[in-house]
Amino acid sequence: MGIFFKVLGLFQKNKAHHQLLEAYAEVHRLASILPQLLVQLRAIQKELVKQKRAGGIGLQKTLFVEEEFMPRLRNLAQKAEQRYYEAINHEHLQQPISLLEHEELNHITSFLKKVRERVPNLNDIEAKPRPEEKLLAIESALREVAELAKDFYAVERYEKDLVRRVLQSELSPLLRRIYQKPGVITYREQGKLKHLYTSTLNLKELRNLENEAKKINAAHDPDYEIIWTHWWRDLQIPERDLRTPLKDPHINVTLKLAGKKKDLHLLLAA
Repeated sequence: MGIFFKVLGLFQKNKAHHQLLEAYAEVHRLASILPQLLVQLRAIQKELVKQKRAGGIGLQKTLFVEEEFMPRLRNLAQKAEQRYYEAINHEHLQQPISLLEHEELNHITSFLKKVRERVPNLNDIEAKPRPEEKLLAIESALREVAELAKDFYAVERYEKDLVRRVLQSELSPLLRRIYQKPGVITYREQGKLKHLYTSTLNLKELRNLENEAKKINAAHDPDYEIIWTHWWRDLQIPERDLRTPLKDPHINVTLKLAGKKKDLHLLLAA
C-alpha cells in the first residue's frame, strides 16, 4: 500500500464519469509535470554532490522523492489519463457521480499544487553563483516535497475509522524487548563518545513489528509512535549505512514509547 492508494482503489471500484473530465485532466497534468521537474533536480543534486565529494547525507534524506514519489506520480498520471478517455467513452452512461472520488480528486489536485509550489525554477537554481547555494536550495526543496508527501500519506492511511487509543499495556513483548533491552555499541566520532542501539530479530518478528507499527501509528497518540527511516515502505529492507560503524545491513527505526524516543538499528537474523 503506497501513496495515492485511495484514489487508485476508487478508480478500480467506479466507472469513470464524464462530469469528472476536468478533474482527471488536471490530475494528469500535474502528475506528469512534477516527475519531469523532480528528476532534473535530482540529477543536478547528484552532479553537485559528485563534484563536491560531499553531501551524501542530503542524497539519502531525499531518496524518497526518487525511489517512491516519482514512480507513484507517473503511475497516477497514467491512471488519470486512462480515466479521462474512459469518461469520454462513457459519456452516454447515466450512473451517478461518485462524490467520494470527486472529493479525493480535489484533495490530490490541492496536494499536487502545493508540491508544485515547492519545486524551484531551474533557472533560479542555475543563477545562484556558488555550487553550495545550488545544492542547499535543491535539498531544501526536496525535503519539503518529501514532508508534504509524508503528511498526505498519513492522512490517507489513517482515517478516523481506524483511529483507536493505544495503551501501554497493549504493547507486544517483542516491542518491549527491542525497546527495553537493546544491544549497545560504543564508538568515537570526531573525538566524541557515541552510543548506538541495536536489536536482532528474524523475518517473522520484523513483519509482526511492521503490523504493530501500523496499529500504533493509527492511534495518533503523541506519546506512542514507530517511525521507520523509509516510512513509505510497507515492508522494510535491511540496507548498509556507511554513516555508522555497523558493517551488516540493518533497518533504522525510531521508537517513541510513553513519550520517550530511542533510535534503533535492527539487524535481521540469518
